[in-house]
Amino acid sequence: MSNVKCSVNLNRTKLIIFGITGLFVAILIFALVFGTKQSPQTQVVGDILVWGVIDEPDIINQFVVEFKKSYPKVNITYQKKSANTYEKDLINALAAGRGPDIFYIHNTWLPKHADKIFPDYEEYMTVNSFRDTFVDVAYNDFVLGDEIYALPLYVDTLALFYNKDIFNSVGIANPPSTWEGLLSMVPSLTKKDSSGGISRSAIAMGTAKNIDKATDILSLLMLQSGVKMFDEERMQTTFDQRTMENDIEYPSGQQSLEFYVNFSNAKKSVYTWNNQMPYSIDAFLEGKTAMMINYSYQVENLRSRAPHLKFGVSLAPQPKGAQQSVNYADYWGLTVSKTSKYPDVAWFFAHYLMEKEQSTAYIKMASKPTARRDLVNTQRNQERELGIFAQQSLSAYSWYQPDNIAVSKIFENMIELTASGVSALSAITDAARKIDLLIPHP
Repeated sequence: MSNVKCSVNLNRTKLIIFGITGLFVAILIFALVFGTKQSPQTQVVGDILVWGVIDEPDIINQFVVEFKKSYPKVNITYQKKSANTYEKDLINALAAGRGPDIFYIHNTWLPKHADKIFPDYEEYMTVNSFRDTFVDVAYNDFVLGDEIYALPLYVDTLALFYNKDIFNSVGIANPPSTWEGLLSMVPSLTKKDSSGGISRSAIAMGTAKNIDKATDILSLLMLQSGVKMFDEERMQTTFDQRTMENDIEYPSGQQSLEFYVNFSNAKKSVYTWNNQMPYSIDAFLEGKTAMMINYSYQVENLRSRAPHLKFGVSLAPQPKGAQQSVNYADYWGLTVSKTSKYPDVAWFFAHYLMEKEQSTAYIKMASKPTARRDLVNTQRNQERELGIFAQQSLSAYSWYQPDNIAVSKIFENMIELTASGVSALSAITDAARKIDLLIPHP
C-alpha cells in the first residue's frame, strides 16, 4: 500500500515539474517572439511620393497622419498637380525615373498606361475580392486578366440637373425619367424671341463646343441604345455599324448621334440649342437653360457660384421600356508606378485608403459618390444629391478608349460636323476610322 502512495506522489511531482517547465518555456518563447522581434507595423518602411490631380493636400494628408500612427517608418508625401498638364508631366517624370510611387489614374487611361504600372499583389486583394468590393465598372476598367492595375477612389456618373423655378413656372412638377418624357417637355421649357432665336433652352444638348461633357453624353446615349463600341478583341471600332455577335444584333450609333444633334437642328420640333448659346454651365447658372447633364462635382460648383439658384438633381434619363438602367462613369483611381522602389508599401497604403472606414471619411470630405458596394445604400439614404450618383454607380458603364483625349476630340468633331449639315452616317464612319488609327497593334 505504501508503494502505491509513493508512486502517486511521484506522478504528481512529475506533473508539477512538467507543468512548471512548460510554463517557463512558453514564457521564454513569448519573450523571444514579442519582446525582441519588431511588430509588423514597425517593419513597414519606405518613402512614398503620391501624385494627385483632384484632391487637395489637406484631404489626403489627414489619412497620411493616421497611417503613420501605425506605420511610423513610412514617409508619405502628397503633391497635387495641375489638371491641365498632369498626364504629360506624369509621363515625363516616369520616363526620367523621378516619378511618383503612387499616382492618380483616370478610368479610361489603362489602355495607354498599363505598361507603366506595377500590378497589385494578390496577397492584398484577389480579383474576386475586387469584384465583390467595388462596383462593376471599376472591375471592367481597372482589372486586366487576373491582375488588378488600380483601385477606384470613387465612381461618378452623369445625372440630370434641372432648374426648379423654371419647371414650376411652366407647371412641370417633376424632372423626366425617360428620354421620351424629356422630349415632350422641350416645347414648354423652350423660349424663343420674336425673331425665332432661343432665349431659353430646355436642355443643353445638340452641339459640342459650348456643352460641357458633350462627348460623354453622346457615349451615354450610345451605351443606353445597346451600341457595341468595339469588337471583342478591341482591335476595331464597331459603333458606326450594326453588328451581330452570339446571335445578338447590336445597333449602330448613328441613331444616337442624330438624336443628340436634333436638339440643335432648327428644322426639328425639339430644337432648343445652338452654338450661339452660352457655355452650358453658364447657361444653367444664368437660367438660360432649364436642364443640363453633368457629374456630381457640379453640385458644389453651382452652389458656390450661385447660392440662390434653386436646382435639383435626378437620375439620368433612360430609354422608355428599358429592362435595366445604363449610366456613364467618370472617375479616378490609385495605382502604383513600375519604377517605385517600394511597390509593396505603396500598394499597402493604397489599400489602406480604400478600406471601408477610410473610404467613408474620404467620400464625405471630398464630396464624392462611393465606389464601394457596401457604402452605396448608406450614401443613397443619407445624402440627397450624392445619393443619386451613388445609386447610378451600380449600373455605370464606360468603354474602351485607346486614347481618351484623342477620342474626345474625334467625337466633338463628329458632333459638330453633323450639326453643320454633314450626314450622320458620313460623320460617324469618319470618326470610327480615325479612332481605329489610335489602336496599338502588336
